[in-house]
Amino acid sequence: MSFDKSGKNTGTRRKARECALQMLFAVDVVGTSEFSASRYWAELGFDEIHRGAGSLALELRDEIDKLALLADQIRTWLKKADPLERSKKRTEWIRGLTVSVEALRRSFTDFISNLVAERPAATDQFSERASRVGEELQKLIAELEAKILSKPSHVLPEERAQFSEFRTHGTQTVAKIRDEGITTFAKMTGTVNAARPFANRLVTGTLDNLTIIDDRIRTRAEHWRIERMAIVDRNVLRLAVYEFLFEDTPHTVVINEALEIARRFSTFEATQFINGILDAIKLDLEKAAGEPESKQKSQSSSS
Repeated sequence: MSFDKSGKNTGTRRKARECALQMLFAVDVVGTSEFSASRYWAELGFDEIHRGAGSLALELRDEIDKLALLADQIRTWLKKADPLERSKKRTEWIRGLTVSVEALRRSFTDFISNLVAERPAATDQFSERASRVGEELQKLIAELEAKILSKPSHVLPEERAQFSEFRTHGTQTVAKIRDEGITTFAKMTGTVNAARPFANRLVTGTLDNLTIIDDRIRTRAEHWRIERMAIVDRNVLRLAVYEFLFEDTPHTVVINEALEIARRFSTFEATQFINGILDAIKLDLEKAAGEPESKQKSQSSSS
C-alpha cells in the first residue's frame, strides 16, 4: 500500500496526515469492517513515521538471538576447554547469562507488543535488561579467565583464540543493542507516539462524519462525482474538509498541508484540482462564519 513518490519527511502533523491518508486508502480497499488501525501501524505506520523502524526491530531481535547463541557456544567451548569439569560452577556461570538474555528477549517482545497495541511502551526496562546481560557476560568472562584460561596446561591455543572471539563478539553485540539500538528505538517511539493519536483521530473523525464531509465537497466539485474521483484525491479532500469542519487548524494551513500531501502522493493536475475545491470551500465557510456577525451589527445599528 505504499505509494510514496518523493520521500519527503517533514513535520509530525504532516506525517500524521500522510498516515491518515494511507489508512483511508486501506479502508477503500478492504472496507470499514475489515480495516484495523492497529494492523496498519504494525505493518506500515511505524516505517512511515520513522524510516527503517521495521528493519531496526528485526535487527534488534537478531542481535538478541546472537547473544542466546553465544551462550550456547560458550557452553560448548567450556566442555572442550575443561573436559574433566575441574570447576563445579560451570552450570551456574552459563545460567546467569542465559537467564539474563531470555529476560532481555521477553522485555523486547513486550515492548514491541505494547507499541503496536498503543499501550505505554517505555525503553527503560529494555535498557536495564540489556545492561544486565552485559554485566552477566563480563562476570562469565572474568570467571572463565580466572578459573579456566589461567591454567595453560589444559587449554589449547585455538581454544584461547576462540574464547577471545566470543568475548569480543559478545561485548560488541551488547554495546550495539544498549548504546545504539535502544537509543534509536526510544527516538522512534517518541516520534510515533507524537503523530499516531492525531492520525487516528483524523481517520476516525472522517469516517464518522463522512456524509457531512462528502456533502460539503459536492457543493464545490462541479461536474465531479465523489465516487468517480481518484482514491487518493478524494481522501485528501475528505481529510482536509474534516479539519475545516471539526478541528481548530487554520484553514490556510489545512490547504497548504493538503497540497503538499497531494504533491507527494498524486499528480500535478490533481493538486490543482484539490486546491480549487478546498479554496472554494474555505471561502464558503468564512462567508458563513461572517454572516451572523454582519447580521448582529445590522440589528445593532437599526436599534
